[in-house]
Amino acid sequence: MHDMDNNVSGGSCKSKRNAHLSPSSNLHIWVSQWLRKDVEKELHIFCSGTAITPSSMLEKITNEELSEKQSEYMEKVKRYLNFDIRFLELILCQSVAHYPATGITQHLKDVIKDTIERSMKDPDRFVRSTIREFMIAVQTLARKCEEYRTHLKKTIYEGTFIRFISDFAVLCCLKPECSLVNANGEPTIWENFRGSQCAFSNPDMRLMKRGLPEEFCSSYEETELPVASIVEVKRPSDLKFMNESGRDSVDELVRSMELTKMKQSAGNSSSSDSTSSDNLSAGISRVCRKKKSSSKVITSSRFLPIYNSNKVFGQHAGELLFDLNRCLKDSNAKVGRMPGMIIDGVKVIFTILEIRVSHLEKLRKNQKLDDEDKAFIYYSIPYDILNQTDRNIVMEYFIKLNNVKNYGYSELKKRVCEILREFHIN
Repeated sequence: MHDMDNNVSGGSCKSKRNAHLSPSSNLHIWVSQWLRKDVEKELHIFCSGTAITPSSMLEKITNEELSEKQSEYMEKVKRYLNFDIRFLELILCQSVAHYPATGITQHLKDVIKDTIERSMKDPDRFVRSTIREFMIAVQTLARKCEEYRTHLKKTIYEGTFIRFISDFAVLCCLKPECSLVNANGEPTIWENFRGSQCAFSNPDMRLMKRGLPEEFCSSYEETELPVASIVEVKRPSDLKFMNESGRDSVDELVRSMELTKMKQSAGNSSSSDSTSSDNLSAGISRVCRKKKSSSKVITSSRFLPIYNSNKVFGQHAGELLFDLNRCLKDSNAKVGRMPGMIIDGVKVIFTILEIRVSHLEKLRKNQKLDDEDKAFIYYSIPYDILNQTDRNIVMEYFIKLNNVKNYGYSELKKRVCEILREFHIN
């Protein structure tokens, strides 16, 4: 999350790092400082108990299917992007000694070259351009992984992943606005929020409607509203595992993987990629058990989801709430919904805030909340953009975000949608 404390000035909206909304509130005027326990206590926003599917989330915000042109474009891109890359293996298996020219494995070099060459033959200029830029982003990410592994870099910075996600968003016909990359990103300001003169929210990224070239939105009022706000772009928890486990443990995994591959090669084994992945996961679990007795909990987010983090959830709830307050225009709406995402390296966790408008109005008017005022954030399991199956799911979700019309939902609108689906009326 990019802080804007030093960039906002003027009148009554000057901010201080130690400023809270009011003497009785633990919520900071900057959403980036919010914690889960304070959001639950003061705003009555809670995390849903179980994960739901991305398609279930989309049903909450739009009933429009992909247009014929959108479907045609998506299927074409899927055919070109028919590869799988395992991010953790990408980190562990880089070796300058083996690949001194670029540090990228021969397999990945071949994937990138083949994908770009095939797509360059496509007659659609937009397809050629977006696929080329995304594959360059994959190549850049691989080089950052090499630097991390071979040159003993301490980390891979968040900016690397937000640029990667940005290029994927463009591939999916969205326009990213990144405050993490652009220090002058514009915050959302909520005046007179819970007793404070101003409160500020500035997500790492907002995704805007863009559409296919022939379907670019003509309405400025529509395109200026964010479709999905990404509150937090985190370094992969796989890196956290490596840093906390220590270089010796990481080297142990590498040696184990290399030994396995040598045995497979010597035995002419035809074991599948999934077997290799299972071996890697087993190796991680073994190292985690080995280190657990001498350190704090060391677990990848595949076992402990990142959205359980106290600070991440607190920030995310605030970012979604502030954007929904700005975007909700339907005066007849009974329920407001704002889609969002949390990025864990190359993995996407879809989220959506659902809040009754009566609850939102109480927050707008600084009224006391009662026990019936409860809002929830629903979430999905993580989806890996470097995995082909996961990537196809994420791609369809991203493209469908272009079809979201508003963020309010009324009972009348719900009934009309049910009737349309019942009679298959478009």
